[in-house]
Amino acid sequence: MERFAGKWCLSSVEFEKMKAMYIATFGKSAAEMDEQKEQWMKTYMEVSEEGTHWESTFEMTGDGAMTIHSRRDFKMIFKITGHQMKMTQSMGEFSYDTVYTKSC
Repeated sequence: MERFAGKWCLSSVEFEKMKAMYIATFGKSAAEMDEQKEQWMKTYMEVSEEGTHWESTFEMTGDGAMTIHSRRDFKMIFKITGHQMKMTQSMGEFSYDTVYTKSC
């Protein structure tokens, strides 16, 4: 878990794919997502060495990888390479990638 600990700032996100998932799955409108795009681009994660509480099933799948299975068929796969963490989020037919950089 210590490889995941620290502050991770957003480097890139497949915004159009994310937008499609949020529209179809969570009922967001395209206009609402477009209005919030700048805010999405400023997101970051802070992970403590004790981990983070998730209302889901947490599974370490390798030295620098973990999978989180959440409610409603939502799944997140995290993979760390050096100071970058790639997070793939999927739900049903939708999937998109987000890349974070450690200690921004």
